[in-house]
Amino acid sequence: MIDYCKAWGIPEPEFKHIAGDFVVVFRGKLTEDYLKEPGLNDRQRTAIDYLKEHGRIDRKTDCDICGVGKTVAHEELSYLVDKELIKNGWQG
Repeated sequence: MIDYCKAWGIPEPEFKHIAGDFVVVFRGKLTEDYLKEPGLNDRQRTAIDYLKEHGRIDRKTDCDICGVGKTVAHEELSYLVDKELIKNGWQG
C-alpha cells in the first residue's frame, strides 16, 4: 500500500488500531502540509478550501470569494489544474 501511495503521489496511509479494529486511513494530496508548498498563493488555497467544502468551484465563485477578476480567476484555477491539484471541470 505504501508503494502504491508513493507511486500515485499521495501521502503514505496511516495505520491505526481503533476499538479492536485495524484501520487504514488514506489521505489525498490536498493535506495542509502539501498546500504550504511554494507556488500556491492565498487565493489559490482559498479556492481549494472552497472546493474541498463544496465539491465544486466555478470562475464566478472564485471571483467572489477571492475578490479577483475573471482573467485572474481563470489563470489561477488553470494553474491548479496544471499542478494536478484539482481536476479540469471546475469551469462553470
